[in-house]
Amino acid sequence: MATSSGSGDYSAVVQALDANDQAIIATGHTVTLDGNVTGCNYFSIQAGATLVGAGYSITVDNDSSDWSFFSDGTISAASATNLIITNPNGVSKLNWNGQGGGITNLTINHANCVATLEDENQTLLGNLTITAGALTTLDTDGSTSRDLTVTGDVEIENGGTLTGNGSAISMGSLATGLAGAGGTYSATTATTTITKFNSSTKAIYGNGPIIHNGGTFAFTNAENNAGIAIQLEGGAGSAGTQFNDITFSGDSTYRFPYYGNDITVSGDITMSGTPDVKQWRRNIIVTGDVDVGSGCVWDCEGSGVADVSSNFTGGSLTIASGGTFKASSGTTTLTSTSSNYSINNAGTFTHNNGTVKIDFETPNYNANSKIKLNQMYNLEVEMNRTTDMTLLEPESSTTLTALNNVTVKKGVLTKNSHTHTLDFKGLTVVGVGGGSLAAHIDASTSGSATSNFGSLTILTDGKYTQSTTTNVSSIRNVGGTIA
Repeated sequence: MATSSGSGDYSAVVQALDANDQAIIATGHTVTLDGNVTGCNYFSIQAGATLVGAGYSITVDNDSSDWSFFSDGTISAASATNLIITNPNGVSKLNWNGQGGGITNLTINHANCVATLEDENQTLLGNLTITAGALTTLDTDGSTSRDLTVTGDVEIENGGTLTGNGSAISMGSLATGLAGAGGTYSATTATTTITKFNSSTKAIYGNGPIIHNGGTFAFTNAENNAGIAIQLEGGAGSAGTQFNDITFSGDSTYRFPYYGNDITVSGDITMSGTPDVKQWRRNIIVTGDVDVGSGCVWDCEGSGVADVSSNFTGGSLTIASGGTFKASSGTTTLTSTSSNYSINNAGTFTHNNGTVKIDFETPNYNANSKIKLNQMYNLEVEMNRTTDMTLLEPESSTTLTALNNVTVKKGVLTKNSHTHTLDFKGLTVVGVGGGSLAAHIDASTSGSATSNFGSLTILTDGKYTQSTTTNVSSIRNVGGTIA
């Protein structure tokens, strides 16, 4: 064991830079690294001592009673101090908080190493790289999950694992499998906050497993950046395993999904502040609810390129006053409800000549649905039961408009109020041509409300209930029912 003899350069007052021994910086001493320390068995900074990293690194390849690095003193933040853990003996306890400063960059690089955060929540001033082995935020006694803040980037390569347990995790960006598929982030059950982006302008690049564990990913960049990407590749795991709940805040624009694979979100997406989300040539499925807050924009056609994947599927869609949702030119599908609504628009909904589809059949969801929109382009309805209703409710005025085609495959399409007017300008088809009654448009009215159709086709399993006045350019009844 080598203990500093005074203040000065490490190689002069502690030991040779490559000495295979333990190193202790003693109380009252200020020691400056004058090169990279290699082969150190255990490194300790006592209370009242100061380490100046001078941009060099300390490599610890062993431990003392499971401790690899412990600071009870100060690590100067004036210059970088980098820590590399290559301990092959299993547990490597780490605590670099001390009385001030901290480690800049931390690297874990041995397959047998399980580095742990001990005693306190900890902050890295730079980057975390796990080339091989693991870092867990859980104390070795299993009692406490320690919070981890990484000011810079987190990179996990094939053979490396970061386990978040129940900690609050914050990082500039996250990358798994940059050098090839592999590397695992087993996320915290609490919140993983992504504050920035890496040198490739990616908040997340996933080519190794990202496991959400029921937690939340929060994207919070407030630098007004015009294009922060969230990209998943094939190595990131099965659809739906990466993200549970997601929140977007701040004021930047996120490209999500961005190239790579389509993305499935197993929970909800909530937008607040003034961020934009632009789907970038990929489809997205959100099992839960999507809430677009005031000042926020979701753009399914975010890349601005025609004829690329841009389909959007959500459980429900809520657009607050001042919020904007720019729908897919393909299909915007809703599969459940929030407060009885599949779409509840108090802001701006831009249809982009696409289709709004209410699909409760696929998820086997038994409920009625409300759509609060003045205007759509195409509308398709397929409820799970023939008696389940989709109720159309205008945001304002009393007219419900579909600028093109309407198809009712199963269930009842009707109005939230009999005083409202239907104005379906294209082809409206009721039923799919099956046997017993399955699809129904109930246009019954009170007062002077009317129903207007470009053309209306009622198939064998379809039914149309008339309003007081039905205006139609052409009607074709193929064995259906008109009441």
